[in-house]
Amino acid sequence: MSDPARPAVAPSSEFVSLCQSQLGWLQQALGATQGAVYLAQASGETRELVPVAVQHAPSNTPHTNSEQHSPTTGAETEGPSELPSHPELPASARALALPQRSNEGQLIAWQDESLWQGQQVVVPLVHQNTAIGLLVAQRGDREWNQREFFQIQHSAQTLALAGVLDWRQRRYQQQLNRQWQRQQRDRERLDELLHQIRNPVTALRTFGKLLAQRLQGDERNRGMADSVLREGERLQSLLQAFERHVDAMAECETDSVASEAAPALASPADVPSASSLLLEGSTLEPLSAVEVLQPLLDSIAPTAQEKHLTLETELPKDLPPIRADRGALREAIGNVLNNAVAYTPAGGTVTVRAAQAPQPGWQGITVRDSGPGIPPAEQAQIFERHYRGTQHASSTQGSGLGLPIAQSLLERMGGTIELTSPLDESGGTAFTLWLPEAE
Repeated sequence: MSDPARPAVAPSSEFVSLCQSQLGWLQQALGATQGAVYLAQASGETRELVPVAVQHAPSNTPHTNSEQHSPTTGAETEGPSELPSHPELPASARALALPQRSNEGQLIAWQDESLWQGQQVVVPLVHQNTAIGLLVAQRGDREWNQREFFQIQHSAQTLALAGVLDWRQRRYQQQLNRQWQRQQRDRERLDELLHQIRNPVTALRTFGKLLAQRLQGDERNRGMADSVLREGERLQSLLQAFERHVDAMAECETDSVASEAAPALASPADVPSASSLLLEGSTLEPLSAVEVLQPLLDSIAPTAQEKHLTLETELPKDLPPIRADRGALREAIGNVLNNAVAYTPAGGTVTVRAAQAPQPGWQGITVRDSGPGIPPAEQAQIFERHYRGTQHASSTQGSGLGLPIAQSLLERMGGTIELTSPLDESGGTAFTLWLPEAE
């Protein structure tokens, strides 16, 4: 953030009103006939003192000493652009360059250098050793005493703090406006991408249907066509969920702009997660774990074959149903299964097993691989978003989101996920997805 002594925009009307209020107090309480607040404004490589508030009393206003001064009425308040008669700065004050940063000794020396001259006093507006402007007050009937000077100093400190806060608020507002404009541009690009993605997804599903129809008698190739069709439908479902999420976010942004109100701070629970997006409109129902697993195994089989992996399964057909959401369970298992295939070296083995747990009412789906395993030091972080193990960060592509999404989906369905690694001296990893059985 740049130095507050070099404001980039004009002060707010609230700050100007505060300055006028302080000048009015100087007039009523201390008998000042004229007063002005100057702010340092950048002008090329130098800075200028620009008046932001000026006030002077009518010429017929009587004045007494500050101890028994009667408040005046009818004080004239003018904006910075309408003030032909603001107090003159002493030559020493005009000659001094306002420092962007000063140590305390320099500020004291500056303040003492002919800035308290009888009937006119000039006090710098200083906050945390940063000078941002000047407060000038004068009166024609008597000189200022030390007590009055200290009171003016206190007023200058108030204005300095208010000036810095005002500057920061305006800078934050500028940043917020720029961020909103960037979000609008990003939203437009996102809308275009979603539109362009929708067309090939629709074409993919259509080709999958046609291919499946033409391979009615070919069971081996028909299975591959069914996998293409199934993945196309899955992709379309994810795309629709994403579009609904984007539309909801845009509606919230539009409401905030229309109301001209600052958005309320959201708690972590209010921020949509990936799992909540995937669980949108979900239904927990009794279903067969094997029925969910089999299409995933059919889809992953070509990838495993390409890597020369052995894909083993232990899927009893007599398992009781579990209570879960079909789509969410498919995503959770798919993420774990894809990880196992990705991190198992060529020639290795991936085993998928479904079985009832020793404790009644639970069922486990275990995905086991013969990869290098996960070091114990990294296991506490393995479910953190975007975390990737040090052994695989450079050798295998990924975003570090698969396992966190799987864990979150399972927890929202009342289940959990368990990690076991290494499995033996050569390594290996097993993830077990525990889910409650249907009542």
